[in-house]
Amino acid sequence: MLAILVAVAFAAPAHAEDLKGKWYFGGNLSFLSTTDSVRSNAQIITGPLGDDGIPFTGDPNEEQGCTSNAGNSFCDPRPDDLLGRESTIEETFKYDVTAGFGLTSWLNLQLDASYFRGNVGPIDVFLRDTFPVQSNPVDPTSVNAFDERETVIPVQAGELTEIPVSLSAMIRFRKDSPLNPYIGVGAGIIFAKLDRSGDVDDLNARVNAMRIRGATNEFERNILPLSLGALAADGLVPNIWPVLVDVDNAFEWHLSGGLEYFRNDRLSLIFDAKYTFADQDVTMDLGGEDQVDLTIYSEKLFRPDGSLKFFNDKGVAPNTLCRNTPLDSNGNPTGVGCDPGGSPTQHVNPEKMPGITCPNVGDFDNDGQTDACYDSVALPNDPRGDVVVQGGKISLTGFAIAVGVRFHW
Repeated sequence: MLAILVAVAFAAPAHAEDLKGKWYFGGNLSFLSTTDSVRSNAQIITGPLGDDGIPFTGDPNEEQGCTSNAGNSFCDPRPDDLLGRESTIEETFKYDVTAGFGLTSWLNLQLDASYFRGNVGPIDVFLRDTFPVQSNPVDPTSVNAFDERETVIPVQAGELTEIPVSLSAMIRFRKDSPLNPYIGVGAGIIFAKLDRSGDVDDLNARVNAMRIRGATNEFERNILPLSLGALAADGLVPNIWPVLVDVDNAFEWHLSGGLEYFRNDRLSLIFDAKYTFADQDVTMDLGGEDQVDLTIYSEKLFRPDGSLKFFNDKGVAPNTLCRNTPLDSNGNPTGVGCDPGGSPTQHVNPEKMPGITCPNVGDFDNDGQTDACYDSVALPNDPRGDVVVQGGKISLTGFAIAVGVRFHW
């Protein structure tokens, strides 16, 4: 394309050209800039906005700062260094072909087709949790401390392909000059396809394996169905909010303008700008929600196979349910503290094992793997985790600038 432009620039001297009754064909190299994105909700306050009803004005009765669950306010748990993080469609080059016919000296009909491919994302995912650790180098079998982590999980949504096809009416000015300004208006369809990234599948698989205790949206409204409420205490809520990314074909209309510079009766150089309004979006849906805040038991409590490696010393969740431990020859659970004839919904209780004082290590649930205790008087922390997944919609509306050449006959 660059070589063609150079050739056009140094071709024969410029002169005016009347396009009435003539055809033209050409190609452009465009840069497409998206006009929409999904901004991270990190550190956004949802609470009293004060007397004027406008956030961040500092008027009386407005919630100041970002204090989670303080009074009637709620703050997104993500740190404010993610505030500028945005999910967007990659701004990159697209390729255009153009064909047209001069109906009059000042009016052309023009058919355009383009090809664009760019990344979509990242999807904003944040994880924060607290978990027991074996930090005593002298006694590595004792669980005697808690640690915590905060991490951002990078997730690309996928690659978006757009093939717009449109018809435009182009009005030319100064038709008797080698330099013709023009404006145009038109409409068409954007054929769109999104190839989902493997990152999305990996994220859904990871969340599916988590022990989910509850779920809210970005306004801290409980979105856990009542039918699943009984599973929350044990962290057995299924992930009904998987990330789904999709896009549909879009109808569009556009406004354009530019300059066409004639070097001779066959070749011209164009500079073009186009703003396209589209009626569809790239959607990153979470079970009907734009954002889901999950409360979980820390992933660090569990082995890769899902079995529990750090036990609570009180015989409560997330300890293994008695019904999930091996059965003896009489059909009774063999897990520690699971009494014969007891409720299958009771939990393994290592403190009922003679000689055990937590923190300590043993095979408390009789699964053949060594386990550790926590939540003794010395370790009162809750191994809670918080997972924030933010989706949303990104409009296909965009702005493009282009340079190209046209051939006339």
